[in-house]
Amino acid sequence: MLPPQDHAFFVSVHIPKTAGTTVATVLDRVYQRKVLFDYAPSESYNTPDPLIRQNANFIASFFRGIHGHFGVTRHLPVFGGAKYISCVRHPVDRIISQYNHEYNDNGPGSYWHRPIRSGEMSVVDFAGLAGIGNAMTLHLAGLDLVDYDLLMITENIHASFTLLNYVVGAMNIERYFGIPPNLPRSNEGTAREHQFEFPEAVKVEIYKRAQQDVELYRRAVEMFSAKARIYA
Repeated sequence: MLPPQDHAFFVSVHIPKTAGTTVATVLDRVYQRKVLFDYAPSESYNTPDPLIRQNANFIASFFRGIHGHFGVTRHLPVFGGAKYISCVRHPVDRIISQYNHEYNDNGPGSYWHRPIRSGEMSVVDFAGLAGIGNAMTLHLAGLDLVDYDLLMITENIHASFTLLNYVVGAMNIERYFGIPPNLPRSNEGTAREHQFEFPEAVKVEIYKRAQQDVELYRRAVEMFSAKARIYA
């Protein structure tokens, strides 16, 4: 359980291709580097890190929050009283973005680069993989959606940061990024070597393979809209 502190401590779940790198950059800047980045290896994605657990009191008092690629259950048992946030995106767009990313990225963690690049794996095949079509569901499983303090929406990122300021507090985004904020855009598809565009028929097939995330996204948008009405 999160120990007492004099500021709100957040845990930010970075789901791939949901503007998570932009969120990370903003959090890092406005909280003056006091964000602990945790990009967990796949074998411990959902398991608390013993070193983090051992130093939970220091982490919660020194840092403003944790951000990274992990399942929410990695930190929930240790920081149970934290503010839990994430950013979600329409599943079809998210899957296509990750497919394009994997096509262009040949780094050490690029599991699907070779079959995608060779043409062995279509975007529809990719959507059907475990952990792709249901990526958002898997990352956020373990905490009911209504118990997240904020699920930001990639397609409405400016309003998302406005709401995040209410939820986490003391962000002062304008100081670092201007008015209106000129948000950093990292990992943008336009910078990739190759960018696939797909017809509607293919998008329909992707949609069929992402039903859990489709429902999650629908609920997240409803909750986001309700919060926006409150704070407006």
